[in-house]
Amino acid sequence: MDYYKKISNFFDRKGLTQIEIGEKLGYSQVMVGRYLKSNAPNFQFIKAVSKAFPEIDWNYMFKEETGFTKNIATEPDDYYEKTPSMLLEEIDVRLKVLKDWHKSDTQQ
Repeated sequence: MDYYKKISNFFDRKGLTQIEIGEKLGYSQVMVGRYLKSNAPNFQFIKAVSKAFPEIDWNYMFKEETGFTKNIATEPDDYYEKTPSMLLEEIDVRLKVLKDWHKSDTQQ
């Protein structure tokens, strides 16, 4: 799948219109439409998307899919929903819960 199809799918899954994307990024609907229908990404647009949507996985967006990877790597799209920083934050929360549980369990 091409870059522009992947990024369009990303926004579709979020349920965002081009107007809403433009408002969040500071772009007009026309410019958003142009970037979502072009396979030539614009650096400033990528920076704006990264800032507004830190969960986006650019490795997946720009990953070339050859016939080999399409047949072998069949991960679902939601596999790429969380970034490493999001995962680390989730781990921190879970560790705190475990520590609190352990602390309350040992005090009894």
